[in-house]
Amino acid sequence: MLKGDNIGDAARRMALATAPARSPLVAHAGIWLRLWALFSWARLRPGEGLPVTRKSGRWRPARYSSDGLDEEVWQRLADVLAVANRGDGDTFLRLLKRFDTWSDERRDQAASYLFYLLRYRVAEILGRRPAAEDLNDLAGRTHPKYAKVVRESVTTLEDTLRAVFMMAPTGTQQWGARLFVSGTAAAGVLFSDPSADLAPIRPHLAAWLSRDA
Repeated sequence: MLKGDNIGDAARRMALATAPARSPLVAHAGIWLRLWALFSWARLRPGEGLPVTRKSGRWRPARYSSDGLDEEVWQRLADVLAVANRGDGDTFLRLLKRFDTWSDERRDQAASYLFYLLRYRVAEILGRRPAAEDLNDLAGRTHPKYAKVVRESVTTLEDTLRAVFMMAPTGTQQWGARLFVSGTAAAGVLFSDPSADLAPIRPHLAAWLSRDA
């Protein structure tokens, strides 16, 4: 979860950092594991790379649209992904700071949306659930755009993707706000055009959140 973590501060430090040869930013599933435990969602369809849900009987968004998504969370996340896609690091930092005005509960909701979107997009690009070497290759190809938004190494990016797919890390464990920032930058640059690409994914996200609830 993101409890007590300051997303804006993490984004600022990452934007100012000099990318190391190996980053300790993301070591393993970290925040994603904790989110899965909180919402009881961790299940995969056999042979597929995208998650489905099982009944949790727990938290529901306070402000939600007809499909069950928190509209403000969705729009704020869509905005920051679009800015990351453009490589606008200054605006990316400014928009991420706004997440710190929310409760931990709503920020965790944003993290769960991000988890699904990033996982969905990677599987969409590859056409299947990735192997470790796929994520290594994808991180290498994506890093030049990613590094325009956060000054982190290709290892950081690869470990962010590994965390989403519950794979062993290449670095030292760390999670929370810094993982959220890295995941947001990664998702933003992996989409061709978030303003257009997110709309077709939204029904899948809504179904994932609501199935069997």
